[in-house]
Amino acid sequence: LLRPPYLIPALVLLLALCLAGWRLYRRSARVHWANREAVSEIRRLVDEQKYSEAFLLAEEAERYSPQNQALAALWPRISRTVSLRTTPPGAQIYVKDYANPNSAWRLLGTSPVEGARIPFQYCRWRIVKEGFETIEAADPFPPFGALASLEFPLAALGSIPAGMVRVPPGPFRHPLGTFGVSGALDLAGYWMDKFEVTNRQFKQFADGGGYRNREYWKPEFTKDGRVVSWEEGIREFVDATGRPGPRTWALGAYPDGQENFPVGGESWYEAAAYCESVGRTLPTLFHWCQAAGVQALDYIIQLSNIGSRSPAPVGSHQGLSPYGSYDMAGNV
Repeated sequence: LLRPPYLIPALVLLLALCLAGWRLYRRSARVHWANREAVSEIRRLVDEQKYSEAFLLAEEAERYSPQNQALAALWPRISRTVSLRTTPPGAQIYVKDYANPNSAWRLLGTSPVEGARIPFQYCRWRIVKEGFETIEAADPFPPFGALASLEFPLAALGSIPAGMVRVPPGPFRHPLGTFGVSGALDLAGYWMDKFEVTNRQFKQFADGGGYRNREYWKPEFTKDGRVVSWEEGIREFVDATGRPGPRTWALGAYPDGQENFPVGGESWYEAAAYCESVGRTLPTLFHWCQAAGVQALDYIIQLSNIGSRSPAPVGSHQGLSPYGSYDMAGNV
């Protein structure tokens, strides 16, 4: 047996047997882990509402034990199914946990996607198709575990106004009260700025004669319940040094280093005049609530500038609305 013609085949056979035994042992150990340890750990993560971690662990366990009944019973507690369509079809659809914006995107497939299983959590979506604007948005509603269907209309490259996102048409049931309107409101589609107006942008308005151009100031000025002249009203809108501008400014300028901070301290009249100067308009309460996603407030405020001592540069927080705008909770 020590001769090469016999020794080498014997060693190869022995090695193959050892490798097969090792693989069998590893397989058995993984099945045992999936049936016992993994299921126990998934239950713990579900109790702590760590659905994303539980989902990933359940996927791994299912690979080793696909017929695991205990695991099958846990899936409805940690996941939901969703069908996704785009107009036109053929877009790649990515998803990630809303609360972990720095995590990797997970590719679900190419639209239309039917009955995809995702973690039972509030999600961020990314829709990519060549020749069309990329969409990044959040769920329109918090997850409830039921089958959901989401549709994403795609816009051709260059067809979206710069710095804006589209809010599609649809009914809006305002959760903050009726405000004198009963029933649902049918809103047409509209564009919304992706970020708040910055100090730099508002200074362009001020330096460009915005406070002198009467054409920008459409609504009548009212003070103490009476209408006042434009000349009298415009004198009210001055900064801390008496120059035209928001009250938080001085010497006609914003604080040093805050060019990318959201403008604050301006009145409703000044905000409306700025919008007029750039060919836009202030949203109504209902349009703002629709775009902000107030129904998902509990998720959005956790990643927004809430409770801090000062504003932050626009877009520096990850509080993303269902249609792709930022900082609609907190900041200014």
